Amino acid sequence: MANHKPVNIVRFAGPSQQGKTTLIAQLLRELQNQYSIAVIKHSHHPLTLPAKDSTLFSQEGAAFSLALGTNAVNLTLPPVQKTPTEWINWLFPDADIVFIEGWREHSFPTILVCSEKPDQEWIFPTEIIGYIGWKPNETATRFYDVSDIVAFIETKYLI
Repeated sequence: MANHKPVNIVRFAGPSQQGKTTLIAQLLRELQNQYSIAVIKHSHHPLTLPAKDSTLFSQEGAAFSLALGTNAVNLTLPPVQKTPTEWINWLFPDADIVFIEGWREHSFPTILVCSEKPDQEWIFPTEIIGYIGWKPNETATRFYDVSDIVAFIETKYLI
């Protein structure tokens, strides 16, 4: 088994339409020149795959399909049951930090993004380290803007 450096992980969670994806995009713009950052977005919905040859190969039974372009690589896999940590170790072993959007059923340091208290059926993450908007507990750090989160992440996870 290959040895991997420990990967720093920060999850962003909150109900739909609260700005998680926008926040992650802003953080990427601020941090990308200094750090290697990977992002995993976990969805409970089926993905719409591009109508490309690599997708056709997967639909026809290829275990893996890889398309290499001049600007990106597209890897298509069948649904595989791996933990977030297994995915990270496999795909991003050299990342300085991995941002996860979703995957609330797993425990990761989480920044909660929501304007008000979520509905009772919403699954709360167990390890809330910070928040934007509604205050989930007494120990979480309140962030007012992206620069607050950048400073927190750099201090706690990257420096």
